[in-house]
Amino acid sequence: MKIAAIGEHHPLAAALKALLPSAELLPWGDPGGDTGSFDGLVFMAPPWANEPADPKAVLIDLEVLWAWLHPWTGARRERGGVLLYVTSLDGICGSADNVLLAERDSAMLAQARAMAMELGKFGIRSNCLALGPLGKPEDTNDLLSKNQLKRVGTWDEAAKTAAFLLGDASAHVTGQLLVCAGGADIGRIVP
Repeated sequence: MKIAAIGEHHPLAAALKALLPSAELLPWGDPGGDTGSFDGLVFMAPPWANEPADPKAVLIDLEVLWAWLHPWTGARRERGGVLLYVTSLDGICGSADNVLLAERDSAMLAQARAMAMELGKFGIRSNCLALGPLGKPEDTNDLLSKNQLKRVGTWDEAAKTAAFLLGDASAHVTGQLLVCAGGADIGRIVP
């Protein structure tokens, strides 16, 4: 399966490439060419530590999605394919600290589900993967108190979850949100 992972600087990109060597890591931006040769697209929107200096960055991210989707869906209507949107927990749980990130990631989830409804008849699956606190096993942070597994997940674990959603094991899964966060999205108390 030939996968285009859009967002080459996203922390998930290297782990996904190690797991799926045929994946092509591409920059977050206009595709500028034929996208139909890819069996699947993975959208890894840039993570933000803080609000972006330019609030319009959220709109630019969504425009990039459409720049990739329009030619790809037209080319894949006869062959099927898979779309995977990678977001943060902020898109499903909300965030008082990072409203724009929550808005963008909520929009990506909504788009993943809309694409599942629109493109399912062509054999194209579309899902969303929301990531929680990830890093190295020795990493600790204050989010662990809200994580049911009491450890930080690894990028390799996230890549394996993405590979599941991209592969044949999930051939009958579309329009779904899968959370890879050690349970950080359940029982959450927001101050």
